[in-house]
Amino acid sequence: MSFDPATLMTLTALTAATVGALLVFAWAQNRSHRALAMWGGADLGGAVATALLMTRNHTPDFVSITLPFGIIAVTYAVIWAAGRAFADRPLQPTWMAAGALVWLLACASPAFFASTQARVTLISAIGATYMLATACELWRDRGEHLPSRYPIVGCLVLHAGLLLARAGVAAVWTLPQGSEVLMTPWVALMSIEPTIMVIAGGFLQLSLAKERSELVQRRAAATDELTGVASRRAFLEEGERRLNAALRQGLPAALLLLDLDHFKQINDSHGHHMGDRVLQAFARRAVEILRPGDLFGRVGGEEFGALLSNTGPEAALRVAERLRQAVEDLDFSEGDVELRLSVSVGVATASGPSCDFGDLLRQADHALYGAKSAGRNCVQQRKLHAAPLLRAV
Repeated sequence: MSFDPATLMTLTALTAATVGALLVFAWAQNRSHRALAMWGGADLGGAVATALLMTRNHTPDFVSITLPFGIIAVTYAVIWAAGRAFADRPLQPTWMAAGALVWLLACASPAFFASTQARVTLISAIGATYMLATACELWRDRGEHLPSRYPIVGCLVLHAGLLLARAGVAAVWTLPQGSEVLMTPWVALMSIEPTIMVIAGGFLQLSLAKERSELVQRRAAATDELTGVASRRAFLEEGERRLNAALRQGLPAALLLLDLDHFKQINDSHGHHMGDRVLQAFARRAVEILRPGDLFGRVGGEEFGALLSNTGPEAALRVAERLRQAVEDLDFSEGDVELRLSVSVGVATASGPSCDFGDLLRQADHALYGAKSAGRNCVQQRKLHAAPLLRAV
């Protein structure tokens, strides 16, 4: 099978330019994804470099060899920088410039420049190094669930492997010199594989940005904007999941409902701004008291919930009392306003696989009502037995 080098390189240049422009356009619609702009800029740089390579035999060697491969070294570095930007890590300009600098210094040697093998080996090694570094940057944050992370890391590693293979072949295979090298299958491989990489990389970068945006939106929906704890919906959904998991393992669980006493008077007397500050101070204090793995969220205006896994009735009462005492001891002041805060706590505990989160929530609510009826600033407890309660219609 014969390949027309000019056609292949033209296709590579047009593909890189198109994908690069689309990535930059996507970045312009949402500038929080700066990695898109950087990756797109790298593709545009690759298109320019390919166009310069096509001027071989019509322009000086500096224009058709030294400059385009120097640009390619820069594009690899920019892709690495895009990986760091996506991971919110600072850019490292010195290392970004290192590849291109090594290339230019090597080209200053007549012996190096005269050897096609040496040039191919060096630029391939530079590209492979940056590609592997980019894959490492994206792989380090795999704890953030982004499904497209895995195929793009795979593409980067595969591209690096092909570059290293190309470097190894170039080191042992005598390549044709001058324009004759353009007529070999070598150039076909050098043109086709990067074209596929450009398309796959661009698509996966867009997919990563989309998945990141969706993840941020889900996290925002799951977080109460004022206090930073779980929102009502997130608390109820995660609470049901955690309760079921605990009971399947035969572990007890406890639900605490906490309601700030006389909160309406704070809003009426000092304004909603003061009320917001009280809620924030209370949430911070509660998080400090609870264990790191406990679920804590805002389920109403001034009402909060805490689900404690592997916690029996006595331990739940102790936690509730610590929370009540911590709020009572909280020294809250804002400007010339000083407030004494207190909280009422309703506790419900459950054990047994047939217990239901909705029933547990209702029992905790009944206990909270009992605490408020008893004069506030106290703790009341109810126990949910294994048999499910009759649900209200």
